[in-house]
Amino acid sequence: MAVQKKPYEGIALTAEQTASLDAQLRSDGVINDRYTPPVFPGCVAVRGDILDRAATIAQLFYRACKTCHEQMQTDAALKDALTLPFQNYPALLAAILGSPFWMEYFRIDFYLHPQTLELSIIEANTSPGALPEHGRIDTFFGEFLDTSPPHGAAKLQPGSVIRALKQYVDRVGGDVRTFGLIARDDGGFFPLAEANLYSPEVRAVGWEPVLCTIEDGITLDLFREVPQSIDTISDLDALFHNPGNTMQHRETFTRWLAERGIMLLPPRSNMLFTNKSFLTVLSRMDHFEGLTTEEFALLHGALIPCFPLAELEEHLPLVRDWTGVVVKRNLGSSGANVKIFDYAVTPVDEALRELRKTQEESMRDGSTWTVQQYIPPPSIKLNSEPFSFDIMTYALMGSPPQFLFSSRPFRDGKANIRFGAFYGQICRV
Repeated sequence: MAVQKKPYEGIALTAEQTASLDAQLRSDGVINDRYTPPVFPGCVAVRGDILDRAATIAQLFYRACKTCHEQMQTDAALKDALTLPFQNYPALLAAILGSPFWMEYFRIDFYLHPQTLELSIIEANTSPGALPEHGRIDTFFGEFLDTSPPHGAAKLQPGSVIRALKQYVDRVGGDVRTFGLIARDDGGFFPLAEANLYSPEVRAVGWEPVLCTIEDGITLDLFREVPQSIDTISDLDALFHNPGNTMQHRETFTRWLAERGIMLLPPRSNMLFTNKSFLTVLSRMDHFEGLTTEEFALLHGALIPCFPLAELEEHLPLVRDWTGVVVKRNLGSSGANVKIFDYAVTPVDEALRELRKTQEESMRDGSTWTVQQYIPPPSIKLNSEPFSFDIMTYALMGSPPQFLFSSRPFRDGKANIRFGAFYGQICRV
């Protein structure tokens, strides 16, 4: 009788492989004298059909975004629902509505249910998101493990992202010669490797990479530790960045960039679909043009039950029936504005008190939040130590579509590097 393969497992590196990976990452500049990223000393192996399903859902998510963007042009109610988080921020809203639809490049994060093996969408993001670093780690593991993309798709490379942005700029008639990459963020050098790895790809499309530093999410300047092709930041043509921090910070920074004629890439239209409230909008739609019944069921099945925090009281019976609850700020979560309550650890009434407290604070500061059902993440063991993990699916829509799978193995709830997660990679079982 054939032994059934496990749906997922941890694969530990030998001491020799660990040293080899370390040497490779140092050679590539991922590990540098300014920053050493936490790299998982192994690989998360996931059954191939699960990874292929994640890629399929990512494509369906993209098609749903495109349909929603088209439909909102004539559907006032849908437009109001999509733009609700931005209504009090005129510069940001103008940038969003003034940008053509563009979701060609994004990362979609999944949890895999440990028992049912259902995939659940945690969130989508279009920030640079450490793709070059994960690409380098993927190349290392690909020498002795199966890291292949789904059948009919290609492996996503950083150069493809830059070329896709170049095509967008050309399509809208933009004039870009200098292209900003964040090398230092609030004094930290964690983006430096990404900026350096993207730089040759930027030169390959005829643009000049310019390394930048950003403070408090709104103060942009040149990274003056290296020679630059421009004298002041106002000479910059475009910036590859996903502004974070509070909504007011985003509003201020959006206005600051517009005043200087600096194009922000990816274009802001993606914010309609990369904020948590969009998942609620999706869950409340009963069909999508262009999706078959089976495709719609697959996409909807990947949506975690959720609702706006403002509707908490009317959903109390539902929340009490869950095994846990999560509340996330719609924009700029990054782990800092995510509160996770597993009822096995935190009693439901205590969790509800915290949600009401967050609701009161949101009414004062104008932030919007989404409540989700708590979905337990899957767990692997590496050298007898348990780690939870997510399935990060980088996607670039095109012909063929391109994908790269990675992960953030973590402990204690939050799959975010600043909370102790690792740069991890995924291979096929």
